[in-house]
Amino acid sequence: MAKASDHDPNEQPRLADGTYTYMRRREARMGGLGLGMSVATNNPAFLDRTLGGVERHNALVEGGYVEPIALAAVTDPRSRAKINEHWAQGIMAAEHTADGAGYPFPAAANEQADGKRIARRAYQVDEWNMRFLGSAATVRRDAAQVGKHQMEVTIQRPDGRSVVAIMLVEKVGPSNYAVEPHSTNLGESGGQVAAAVQAVLEAKRVTQVPKHVGGLMARARERAAASGVEPSQRLRSTWMESVAYDENEQMMVTKTSKGGIYGHTVPRETFEALTTSSSPGAVFNELVRKSGTAKRAEVKSCGSCHRVYSAKYIHKCPPTKPSPAPTAPSVSNTLSRQGARSVASGALAVRQRMQRRLAEV
Repeated sequence: MAKASDHDPNEQPRLADGTYTYMRRREARMGGLGLGMSVATNNPAFLDRTLGGVERHNALVEGGYVEPIALAAVTDPRSRAKINEHWAQGIMAAEHTADGAGYPFPAAANEQADGKRIARRAYQVDEWNMRFLGSAATVRRDAAQVGKHQMEVTIQRPDGRSVVAIMLVEKVGPSNYAVEPHSTNLGESGGQVAAAVQAVLEAKRVTQVPKHVGGLMARARERAAASGVEPSQRLRSTWMESVAYDENEQMMVTKTSKGGIYGHTVPRETFEALTTSSSPGAVFNELVRKSGTAKRAEVKSCGSCHRVYSAKYIHKCPPTKPSPAPTAPSVSNTLSRQGARSVASGALAVRQRMQRRLAEV
């Protein structure tokens, strides 16, 4: 197969020797960084799992906006095999904007920093096996250098299914990271994937990654409860100033007009009845004080973020405000966009070839 230097950079990808090269090696010199990847395969399953639908495929080829999605993985995160397919799927799953703006995707720029790909590392939390395009140290470094950004994770669920997903990662403390699902089609499993990635990022060393953390969703709920709630819903009452409801603890937090803070474990219906009543004091007396089922919960208030949380947790302040997506283009996004477009263009050529073969039969 011809080397990258033998090709016209504007030439469409082509087939050679019965094997299709999705992304031939090419140098995209931007800020000293290059993206080069050759994914050789003639497997239709790889095509179907990597493109994510006709509309998304067309947007990748034509340069339009492409939303981040989760793809059915063609690689096993427990294995180092199929490195090229892993890189291709990771870049294809990411969010792409027409101008290269949006949350950066540093993995695209890191891919051949200093002429080499960064090593892919595997981790396990509970029964979830995962592999990053890079390592936990790489993701932590990117969070410190570029801020909130996209990261790829190929993760195998306990049921054996594997997906390529995109997360948003942000450093929110000396050793703390906020991780949220960015792929739009992850559904309920998005929270579990985010919790698994977060557990890896916050482990001090690889050997300290927790193999069992009591259930990923339980851990995610515990972290949310530890951040607390802000009693900001005002009430028309002479002695109650405001309230809030902690879904994770099923606890209502009440702030009095004199500055006192109290917590009670009550169903959400009690909280809603209180906040919608013209006589919240009477509702409080009836449904909380005299109910016999509401229990006092020990709470604490943070002097920094002013949120109230259950005293059984070690409090961590949440980010003060959401980090907006950058409006300026980034080198990494430009590189990942070029890579995704090259893969999509190549896939189009393969599909056209398959259609011609079928027509000849």
